[in-house]
Amino acid sequence: MKDFFKNNSKKIVFLLFLVISLFRIWLISSTNWYINIETYYDSHLQINQTISILSGHWLGVYDKFVLSKNPIYPVFLAILYVLHIPYAYGIGLLMISASLLFVKAIQPIVKNDYLKLIIYTFV
Repeated sequence: MKDFFKNNSKKIVFLLFLVISLFRIWLISSTNWYINIETYYDSHLQINQTISILSGHWLGVYDKFVLSKNPIYPVFLAILYVLHIPYAYGIGLLMISASLLFVKAIQPIVKNDYLKLIIYTFV
């Protein structure tokens, strides 16, 4: 039995990474998400910028509000819209990607696959 785990260690770690990732997506998808469009300087502005991006106009009409918020979030929303990915799944995939990137970045320091799995679980 010990030889089974030793010989299939990479497969077991990959399977555990997959199970943890699916569990994360399931947790995030059960969360209620909403955008408050009554706040002009925040959500309303970013939704309008997303609509402008989707209609082919970069961030809309240039005024004092255009660069008051980072344009990455409207671009992210536009990408999700074009790919027909629900917001919760998009956020989940972004979090999983960031966690995997972090684990990949610490790979030269952390050699043990199971320790990397534990770090991935809690990041």
